[in-house]
Amino acid sequence: MRKGLSLVLLAALLCVALVGCGNKEATPDASATAAARNRLATLQAGALPTSTSLPTTPEPATATSSLPAAQAGATALVPTPALTSTLVAETPASGASATTPAGQATSTAPATTSVPGASATPGPSATATATAGPTATTPVGTPVALTNQIAFVSNRDGNNEIYRMNADGTGVTRLTNSPADDQCPAWSPDGQYIAFTSSEQAGTSDIYVMNADGSYPRRLTTNPSVDTFPAWSPDGQHIAYMSDMEEPGNADNPGNYDIYVMKADGSDIRRLTSEPGEDTNPTWSPDGTWIAFLSDRQGEFVGLYKMNTDGTNVTPLTADVDLWTYESPSWYGSRLIFSDGLWMYTVNDDGTGLRSLTPEDAPYWDSSPTWSPDGSHIALVSDRDTVYGDGTLDIYTMNADGSEVYRLTDNAANDVWPDWSPQ
Repeated sequence: MRKGLSLVLLAALLCVALVGCGNKEATPDASATAAARNRLATLQAGALPTSTSLPTTPEPATATSSLPAAQAGATALVPTPALTSTLVAETPASGASATTPAGQATSTAPATTSVPGASATPGPSATATATAGPTATTPVGTPVALTNQIAFVSNRDGNNEIYRMNADGTGVTRLTNSPADDQCPAWSPDGQYIAFTSSEQAGTSDIYVMNADGSYPRRLTTNPSVDTFPAWSPDGQHIAYMSDMEEPGNADNPGNYDIYVMKADGSDIRRLTSEPGEDTNPTWSPDGTWIAFLSDRQGEFVGLYKMNTDGTNVTPLTADVDLWTYESPSWYGSRLIFSDGLWMYTVNDDGTGLRSLTPEDAPYWDSSPTWSPDGSHIALVSDRDTVYGDGTLDIYTMNADGSEVYRLTDNAANDVWPDWSPQ
């Protein structure tokens, strides 16, 4: 977002590299934080509430998004073939510690989506075992939908890997085992696949897809650039993401990011944005007609925007709130939830009703919020119970109004970037 960021800092910000989302080294100073809060208060024309009541009944959504061979506003690029993943699809470790909170597992809503697999050479099979919850043995290339799960990133085993757990914090299962940093997990709409980002060498990253049990990983992008923050369309046919492939960076000059979309098998890559500012962190509306994203295209601040799925009709939602960190919004019904790296907010998808879910005087940070499938709960990352003295980040859940907060992970590592399974 900041043009002066070095590539090293940029990589650290991208998907919690090494220290997690809401990187404390990127914390704004006190004056900047106060100014951001003042701008938000001015926007709302009043004091920030500490919570807001949100609907708990799922709104029906019909997937209508379809990206044909040519669309106005979208730039077609040469398709990228899906390659065999260099990651090792091993049996996920079952030795990761699991903490059972005082709360209960949250509810889920059914969803059905047809998701095509990538045309890649099959890798070795994997058997996923967990300390509690579901156990699945999956043949190569045969996905099994998992329910009531939260995927997340942790460096508890030495580097950033992707894990999953039950929504009450039990059954922690490691899904990836790679010397690279594996980050930014995103569930497919039917719960059968997880898209993610893997950084095999400094300054670059690619998007992969694996079965939900960690088996059969396959690579979707092969650019010598940073491709990251994948987001599935509601019909499971496309993946939106951010990339600097057209304007890649280097050690002295960070690249410029734009929003792209590709088919779920990695083909038919299209560029949706091409503004001088950076456009990042896409997420789809539940009905598939909009993509929300972050941008600094208006200069001073990084704000939340939405656009049609072909890149047209860009509309600001919170253009005057400075979202200084790379954190994707989460969309449920007509409401989005997002974070500026310190506090969580919700806003209607027409830009009205901006509210805060984090108390204004909170001595902790709340970040990376994501809705539960039925909109009744929120998973998030916070340092509110840090006891290790180094700002350790853990994953929590709360009711949609900010009440009944439960801690799901508790260890000296950083557990970050949660994504709730769709059913």
